[in-house]
Formats: sequence, structure tokens, C-alpha cells
Amino acid sequence: MLRREPHFGPNIKRLKGEFSDFYRYRIGDYRLFYTIEETDVVVVVADLRSRQEAYRT
Repeated sequence: MLRREPHFGPNIKRLKGEFSDFYRYRIGDYRLFYTIEETDVVVVVADLRSRQEAYRT
């Protein structure tokens, strides 16, 4: 899914605020956080966490 269209999809959301350059991809009980290098169209994986831990600061 990310290979075809990393910006939009049923399990993809752009984060807000300080992390607005990042996207969240939902994979069951896990969240994959990534950013996109637009010049090279490369998806850079930043983190993979369980849903329980993903949004804790």
C-alpha cells in the first residue's frame, strides 16, 4: 500500500502539530510512523510501536 500511494489510504493519516511532516500507517494493533522524502519519493520509516505505546509521551 505504501509503495503505491504513501500519502493517502484507509489506514494512513497525517499527524498534526509538531509532527505534521510524519504519517501514521495502522497495521492491526501496531502503528508505523514514517515521513516521505518528496524529491526522491522515498518512504523513511521512523518508528514502529504497539498502539498502546504509540501516542504516549
